[in-house]
Amino acid sequence: MSQTENSVGRDREDLLQAQQSGPLATLRTFTRLSGPGWLQSAITLGSGSLAGALFLGVLGGTSLLWLQLVAYDAALNDKLDSFAAESRGITQGLKDLASGAA
Repeated sequence: MSQTENSVGRDREDLLQAQQSGPLATLRTFTRLSGPGWLQSAITLGSGSLAGALFLGVLGGTSLLWLQLVAYDAALNDKLDSFAAESRGITQGLKDLASGAA
């Protein structure tokens, strides 16, 4: 058995034990196993988010990790609001065009 297979097996055992211990233990285990996923999500959102995530890590280690999640949520909500406003504007423009008002 390879080292990778041993690691995956240990991770599965950890998750099964955590699930038996309850939702908080499961969340902790998933967070621990996510590795650099938090950093990757910051890169996906942009260079400013990456810089903010790295700076938060330097200042507070993992104690400020919750703040990054709040920032992601705020950014996502802002994007969704923008898309909804654009959609309403396009829809109204098409209605005006169809009725000859434009």
